[in-house]
Amino acid sequence: MFWNQQHNAERDYFVGHEGVRMLFFDPAAPPPRMYYFSDMRPDDNRFLISVDVHNVGSSWTRGGVYISGYDPSMIRIREIDIPRLNGGWGDCIIDFGVFGGANTGNFWDTFFGQVGCSEVGFNAYSQGSQNWGLRVNQLGQIFPGLADSWLGDIGFRYETVSGMPSVGMDFGSAFNFDYLNRGQGLMILLSGLSFQRFNGQEYILAPNDYNFPGGERETIIFNGEIRGWPRGLDRTERPITFLATNCYIYATYAAPQVCIDPQPFNDVPKVCQPRPINFNRGTGAPVAITSVFQENTPRTVYFTINIQNVGIGQVFDMGYIERCSPYFPGRVGTNHLDVVYLIDARIGDQQLFCTPARGNGIRLANGRGTVICRYNIEFLTASSAFETPLILEVGYGYGETLRRHMTVKRAI
Repeated sequence: MFWNQQHNAERDYFVGHEGVRMLFFDPAAPPPRMYYFSDMRPDDNRFLISVDVHNVGSSWTRGGVYISGYDPSMIRIREIDIPRLNGGWGDCIIDFGVFGGANTGNFWDTFFGQVGCSEVGFNAYSQGSQNWGLRVNQLGQIFPGLADSWLGDIGFRYETVSGMPSVGMDFGSAFNFDYLNRGQGLMILLSGLSFQRFNGQEYILAPNDYNFPGGERETIIFNGEIRGWPRGLDRTERPITFLATNCYIYATYAAPQVCIDPQPFNDVPKVCQPRPINFNRGTGAPVAITSVFQENTPRTVYFTINIQNVGIGQVFDMGYIERCSPYFPGRVGTNHLDVVYLIDARIGDQQLFCTPARGNGIRLANGRGTVICRYNIEFLTASSAFETPLILEVGYGYGETLRRHMTVKRAI
């Protein structure tokens, strides 16, 4: 469902500090007070939990909503099956630590990563350690109306490197890599990860942009039932707390105009001067590109790009986003948190060389991180400065929580 489908040329996009906004939209789902009937039909003890997710940011997103915090011996939620997770289940991850020349060519064209899965598989088939494959299903449903135009030019490459399953991407010779910006490439790359594996309900939402003004919104329903009411208990001494957790994959995109000056020390008239760029209104995402500073030399321009978590949630390494679930049975370590990846950094067709390297990710300390990128000036014989877009995109996982309380009293 989309809000305000009317195109508005004056609408501001790519601003703000939110990605997917989560709300308990219906004040009666769950109700603030509920009565338990011991001698009535089961339907009389049922209730709904309604969670609204609305993509108000500028990236395509795929995520999942989880409900936790309640006593499963007293309350059952139909969509949540806690016992089935007992038995050594593990998550699937994508390790972005291996890249083949990612600083010299197009990022996606040179991407190479490792896939790791424990027990459950990775949406895959397996006939032994040397015979396996990975499926990516229904990509056309991720981007309705676009499948025939560009998704058909994308392929996946699956190999085994030193016994470790690995994944890459292949493209047609005329493929337009701009199609992969604003989170679209991340959703394809991470389509094998599952938000349902650990009791989530999954969603895919379009961003607030020129094609979908207002962004896409969805209401996710959980079906609850009071059962196993303790004998002799008249009412809960304290309200039951339902914790809604929203975990999703997101990207921050920015394209500021920068000044490239092949002759920075001469005094001829110029159309621009290098200057600091600040994104005071945000960049349409909870992890913001806050500022860009540049330093010119006659052959090279250095860009210092500052990144900050400006939202209210937790940043996850997007390859480990399944661990955002409150039902993940293992430990969530510090190495799984506060990591973002520089997905795109280019001027024209030239990918910038950046530190830290793309595959290592950018570690956020106190919510802040920095990456330094180098652009090699291509027109050294020119004496005039010019302005050009600096294309930037970072990818990450993100998790937020909300609480809702419900008091239960025995009626009969």
